[in-house]
Amino acid sequence: MKINPPKFIRRLYPDMIWEIDDSNGVFLTFDDGPNKQLTPKLLDALAAAGVQATFFVQGQYVSGSNVKLVQREVAEGHAVGSMSWRHTQLHDMPADQLKKWFDDTDAVISAATGQPVTLFRPPDGAWSDAVREQAKASGQTMILWNVDSRDWERGVSAPGIRDNVVGAATRGSIISLHDGNEDTIEAIPGIVQGLRDKGLTPVTIPHLLDGDLTPGAMYYYLGDPA
Repeated sequence: MKINPPKFIRRLYPDMIWEIDDSNGVFLTFDDGPNKQLTPKLLDALAAAGVQATFFVQGQYVSGSNVKLVQREVAEGHAVGSMSWRHTQLHDMPADQLKKWFDDTDAVISAATGQPVTLFRPPDGAWSDAVREQAKASGQTMILWNVDSRDWERGVSAPGIRDNVVGAATRGSIISLHDGNEDTIEAIPGIVQGLRDKGLTPVTIPHLLDGDLTPGAMYYYLGDPA
């Protein structure tokens, strides 16, 4: 499907990017890591499935042995972006604290990866003009999603997560999942196979946007299946 916001939204945010054309790529994204116990299992599952993903990490967790997990993510071809310092909605945060959370998170991620941070996901998808302006000032493109795996729901099973993802995904979908969930890890083989059965190929966000990352731009969906 194609995101088609009301005209007044497009007038308010004329430079927001709602979709761009590409082939059959879809984008597995994982929030809230790294997790010392479960991120290695998630990386193993992705490697076994032969796919790469985009991780949005919390700055507070990029320390100690978790630094090696972030380095492993990059070494195995995954992309790493920021989810700010911790999972707290940012839209009402004072400007000085918001900047500090961006700066502190960017510092620990860059120290781990040796690369600048160019992708940002606001926790819970909650954003404001101030959050977007800070992302722009920090040189980061905002990545939201249009497919929710609902792996955060109490009692959700691996088959349920798989069905939520595969049933909703179309070309260009950005799929929201979480790092640190055993059922999500168990669902990976079925998700990847189900996507492939639909002719879809999981790739990283930068795989598509490399060279076209625009600080402050915001994506919910990449590609037009029409």
